[in-house]
Amino acid sequence: MDWSISKAKLFQSCQRKWYFTNIARWNAKKKPIKREAYLLKSLQSIQAWRGSLVDMVIEKRILLPIYFGNPIPNEDSVISYALSLADKQLNFGINKRHLEKGMTKSKAGEEFAAFFDVEYNGGLDPDKIEHAKQEIKTAIQNFYKLPILPELTDPNTKLIIQRSLKFPYNGFNVTAIPDLIIFKEGKPPHIIDWKVHEGRYTDYWQQLTVYAYVLNQVANLKAHKDFPRSFVSDIPDPQTYSITEYQLLKGISKPYTISQEDINHVEDLIHITGEWMQEYSEEIETLSPKDFQTTLFPASCVACSFKKLCQEVENNE
Repeated sequence: MDWSISKAKLFQSCQRKWYFTNIARWNAKKKPIKREAYLLKSLQSIQAWRGSLVDMVIEKRILLPIYFGNPIPNEDSVISYALSLADKQLNFGINKRHLEKGMTKSKAGEEFAAFFDVEYNGGLDPDKIEHAKQEIKTAIQNFYKLPILPELTDPNTKLIIQRSLKFPYNGFNVTAIPDLIIFKEGKPPHIIDWKVHEGRYTDYWQQLTVYAYVLNQVANLKAHKDFPRSFVSDIPDPQTYSITEYQLLKGISKPYTISQEDINHVEDLIHITGEWMQEYSEEIETLSPKDFQTTLFPASCVACSFKKLCQEVENNE
């Protein structure tokens, strides 16, 4: 079993949704509930889709060229690519192409998209589509205004992009995938997370603290080969790491500090939720959806991708 902060939060909020998410495996073709869960797991709100697309564009069209030593791409060309990709994904999702026989995410490539409103509400609102496309443009424009942009192109800076970090703990793996890690000679690492939200309070200190903790553990146990030698030879305390959340719609940064209390909180969270999730994971093939508690907040069911399956479970009691 792999533990992550997102999986732990899901387990805490609704165990049954966690169950449906974890049984959604492509290789379970002979079990209809698993196939259905796999298809429903792909559904996204228009807001979540917008954020995923921005993440993909930043990673593949901006950061990777910089990583390979190329000049930072032209802002207008990146926006043009992002909006073109948005149209392709909208076409794919509106036509429910993810349901086509033999279709997979790898086969669809960057065009893959599946929408909650298409599945449950009869389609996407044209006004929401246009609003989301404008926000995609705004997010990329704000990225190009970030004060760290010169740092990203500094030849003395080492970028680690969307790296999967993992270390073993009590029979399961603790995992994290930071959007970006910046290493600079003589300085502790800087961990960055891009967020695309509008009009609501956000605070991702816990997520970023988990990233810092996992990076530190990986470096101490088995550092990746491309980690800077200066970092591996003298691994700094995670409390010294810089962690920053960038709100790309608002054009603001939210740096956080890490205390020993924060580290203790993360360790407790991993231990408590991980042990519980591991126990369920070991028996997941023999358990049914009824064995898992539902959320204490019914309002959250309205936007849940698995509500169709969940309702079937309740109706069959």
